[in-house]
Amino acid sequence: MSPHLSILTYLSIAVGLVSCTAGAPCNCPQGAPLEITAADPITSIALSGPPCNGAKYRCNSHANYDITKWIEIEGTVKQVVFIAPHSLVYLDVKDDKGETTVWALEATAPAGIYGNGVGRNDVRAGDAIKARCHQLRDGANGCLLGFITPMHGDAARGHGIEREWD
Repeated sequence: MSPHLSILTYLSIAVGLVSCTAGAPCNCPQGAPLEITAADPITSIALSGPPCNGAKYRCNSHANYDITKWIEIEGTVKQVVFIAPHSLVYLDVKDDKGETTVWALEATAPAGIYGNGVGRNDVRAGDAIKARCHQLRDGANGCLLGFITPMHGDAARGHGIEREWD
């Protein structure tokens, strides 16, 4: 095991949560590039571990998303996490069968979000929202967030106004 990767990363590779593939900015065991990919963005970030070979590890590849297509989803906010380098919005979305599924929407860092005119309390747990985003290439319930339109009815928190989150 390389001292450059965390034990959590190796275990996750072993159980199939992440995979090693070519094309990442980080040289790891035997010089093979490592790209952390996972069904939800927070897993990718959590599993990245310390930098490989002294290089700065970048977990923000848009290659995991189909950026040629926008999808629109609606749901109820489960949680908003404002954290650098990527904020997250967890959204409860009803599927075609009427069952609730949780989506992870990956946004930019808080400074970028606030710079786009979004207030910290504009979107909170329990709020209904519409989102436009780029879904994960594998079709999993996650996307690169582009825009959110709050549908909570509170004009002071931006009801009905679409704002950029990336």
